[in-house]
Amino acid sequence: IIESPLTVSVPSLIKSSFIGTTFDKCFKWLTGEQTRILLIDRATGTLRHTFYTDPFFCFHTINQFEKNDQVIFDLICYKDGEIVNALVIEEIKKNDPEYLKVFESYALRFVMPLTAEEKNKNLVTLEGSKAKAILTDDGKVYCTGELLSDTSCEFPRVNYPKYMGTDYQYFYTSTRDGCIMKTDTIARADIFWKEENLFSWEPIYVPSPSPESEDDGVIVAGFLSNQNSNQVGIVILDAKNMKELARAEFNDLPSEITKSFHGWYVADE
Repeated sequence: IIESPLTVSVPSLIKSSFIGTTFDKCFKWLTGEQTRILLIDRATGTLRHTFYTDPFFCFHTINQFEKNDQVIFDLICYKDGEIVNALVIEEIKKNDPEYLKVFESYALRFVMPLTAEEKNKNLVTLEGSKAKAILTDDGKVYCTGELLSDTSCEFPRVNYPKYMGTDYQYFYTSTRDGCIMKTDTIARADIFWKEENLFSWEPIYVPSPSPESEDDGVIVAGFLSNQNSNQVGIVILDAKNMKELARAEFNDLPSEITKSFHGWYVADE
């Protein structure tokens, strides 16, 4: 469980019930507070470990797994909770040139040791990892994440049917400028699909019927046209090399189409 220092102000909540403000006006970011990552025993519901890190806000996790007595936790991080306020219509209408900077989010990996005994030493033993976890003098384990990609991204997906909760190599995201990105967590390399004037959203991984590798499948993603707000489409990419295999376009629809956050694929069984 991620506990970011984004809280609800009780006085603001009470005030809003009288003056009729929206709930987003009640959020308060506690500057100076750390983010906590809690490991809960799913069988008993008890708290097993608490880890501390620099403050960040998160909408979506990528994946997590246990290896060599460490929990590896990959997620998309924002520097603070300002993104929540930025999503309201009043902020969108301001047309502020600095507005898009709020949407910068990056894929980070935290490596959290389940056994911490030696103080003031990096306890991360995951091969090739630059993440840190240090047991401080006050008995807290302080973690520093490592970047998995230098490109701002969101809406992560992996080969969930087979690799959710297990050691994995690839994840797929939508970048801030409308690309679809494949990231290799081992090689720390990215592959992009991009077409001018098209803006894609959440990529959905669909495995092949009899996959031979983790990325043996296709990516399905919706897209909008930056030139025609009455156009929408779906593109299908080879999940190995991110090359286009097929697409469907719907043109001149009777109303404008807005960007979607999420999608899903349901197999025809």
